[in-house]
Amino acid sequence: METAPYNMIRKMACNFGWDWGPSLVTAGIWKPIRLECWTHARITSATVLATTSPQ
Repeated sequence: METAPYNMIRKMACNFGWDWGPSLVTAGIWKPIRLECWTHARITSATVLATTSPQ
């Protein structure tokens, strides 16, 4: 795994680990989303999809 150029990433350097912990990079929403409102609680489905990079 290549190291990222820290000067181009907009987050604190301490978020990338240190000598006592792993180097984990956070990720956010990168595709379009939508919010829908209902008068009562409603969960129609829930799916977790996890993939790994071949690199």
